[in-house]
Amino acid sequence: MSDEQLEAFIRDYIAAQPSQEVSFAFQGGEPTLLGVNYFRKVVEFQKKHANGKQISTAFQTNGILLDDEWGEFLAENKFLVGLSIDGPEDLHNAYRVAPRSKCAT
Repeated sequence: MSDEQLEAFIRDYIAAQPSQEVSFAFQGGEPTLLGVNYFRKVVEFQKKHANGKQISTAFQTNGILLDDEWGEFLAENKFLVGLSIDGPEDLHNAYRVAPRSKCAT
């Protein structure tokens, strides 16, 4: 997505929220693959278009790519961070539904 598209999405999303609190959530896939600079742009656009609204951002990750730079950025910008931890395959997948079967295992 281009910077222009990202900014337009953030601007329009904030404007469409009827309350003074606006929440963004990044999850699914692995958001850290977009890189910390992508999220710097997100925060820049959120601040630019907040128009007095309170913005909160949640971030779900497996944590593999987190490093000091990520940690400083996430803390500085007060992201709510959820960390997904997979266990052993036989336990982790015990209740996952797979196509054409009840459970993945």
